[in-house]
Amino acid sequence: MPRFPCSALDRMRNRNSKYRSDGVHRRGGNTKTQIDFILVKHRDRGLVTDAKVVPYETVATQHRPLICTLKFAPPRQRQVERCGPARIKWWRMKEEKDAAVVARIRLPTVTNVEETWKRATDSILQAARSELA
Repeated sequence: MPRFPCSALDRMRNRNSKYRSDGVHRRGGNTKTQIDFILVKHRDRGLVTDAKVVPYETVATQHRPLICTLKFAPPRQRQVERCGPARIKWWRMKEEKDAAVVARIRLPTVTNVEETWKRATDSILQAARSELA
């Protein structure tokens, strides 16, 4: 049988069980065959922890079921969800970006010091995030 480098079988690997069992997995006539491996993709070979046969159950008259145990990791959280808002890259503020950021800043009317300072800070941060983030 010729081997092709891109065929699906070239990317498959067999995973044996940890310990060979004495059970017979297939019977036919006078022959007994023991098969305790399963084909998995090469990238998924670390997920298989065990492969075993249930000796007293039958799938068909000649076959026993092969059970494969896999380990799965929970999906990882995306980095955006963990880190919060994007960082403002102030070092990108050069002459060409400077005019764009200053044009977007809307300074509030002066009422008292605390309120004016808070509104001015929010306005500057909003303009910087839209241009430099």
